[in-house]
Amino acid sequence: MLSVASLFAGIGGFDLAAERMGLEVVLQAEINPSAQRVLRARFPRARLEPDATRVDLRGVDLVTAGFPCQGLSQAASTRKAGGILDPDSPSHVVLAVIEQIAKAPPEYLLFENSSELETAKYAEDMRVLLAALRAIGYSTSTVLLNAGCYGSRMRRSRTFILGRTSGFRLMADPAARVRWQCKAEAIGVQNQHGGAMWCAQPSITLKAGSYSLMVTPDEVRSLLPEAVESLFGYPTGWTSDAGSMTDRYDRLGNSVSIYAARAALQLLLRNRADLATPSASYTDLYPLTKPAGGGAAGSALGRIARTWDVRGGKGRMGNTNLVELHYCVPVYLRWFEEHLDTVRPQDRATMLGYLDTLAGRLPAPRPWPQAVEVVMEQ
Repeated sequence: MLSVASLFAGIGGFDLAAERMGLEVVLQAEINPSAQRVLRARFPRARLEPDATRVDLRGVDLVTAGFPCQGLSQAASTRKAGGILDPDSPSHVVLAVIEQIAKAPPEYLLFENSSELETAKYAEDMRVLLAALRAIGYSTSTVLLNAGCYGSRMRRSRTFILGRTSGFRLMADPAARVRWQCKAEAIGVQNQHGGAMWCAQPSITLKAGSYSLMVTPDEVRSLLPEAVESLFGYPTGWTSDAGSMTDRYDRLGNSVSIYAARAALQLLLRNRADLATPSASYTDLYPLTKPAGGGAAGSALGRIARTWDVRGGKGRMGNTNLVELHYCVPVYLRWFEEHLDTVRPQDRATMLGYLDTLAGRLPAPRPWPQAVEVVMEQ
């Protein structure tokens, strides 16, 4: 049985995927107290350390490291500072971790981070990272995996770096596309960071601190932490020890998808090509939601503003997402009319302005589809 050390373990995404493959998680490193509570509850036999740059890796066969993405995420791409090479970036810590790995190199390693790491903006960061791994004896391959191609109902693409000391070349061809039939009356999920989920366009990447909504033909609902756990592939209640609802949402938003973690481990250890698993329908998420309250106003306003250029009284099409236009925007507007007394005064004033701008311009709502073929691509 291979032994695993999980650095930047978070709430144990790699760890759970590894255990399900018959591996033994012996060491975890995580600094966040909320995540530590989850790890202690779910992996009581593993040794838990607070600092990933100071762990003793002797005797370990495989190291996983979902190192901090704040310097590499899409949000960070708009900042001047960031990446791995900037000493002030949270992502810079991966270089110190490589120095620690060099003291007792395990046979296998698996790094995970934002898909932005494979863009031209961070080409030099990737070059330096791979060179540092080669310098301590690793052959590596990089692969972009979308969790939605391996069983998730969430579109979450991440860069994985696979390494082995005895030489490694990626032989299997990861699935590039999967299809499934979705039957559900609740076909929409969106959040304040942009993007949306329907049967026809599954969930965008749920992020730390986001206020996520489900849109049905009749109402707007909030996703409970249990619904987000389901999207990531965790058992229901996995983050119950994290603390507050906010803590649970934050820990999940920073987590690795179980589906993608499992696929990456299979590629690293077994080079399997049969990784794709068709997803289930969305119907099981509905019981894991609740009617949205006034706090959903900002998210709904953002969706309307992105679909229609309503700022400044223009009232013309903004983006070209016809699903939002024909199905979700009418629900948002109706929800607002029903909740005007519960939202913040500034949101109420903004919404009333939107309603006035869009009067007579919205197309008639369309009947929502009962079944849709979902196509998910890498």
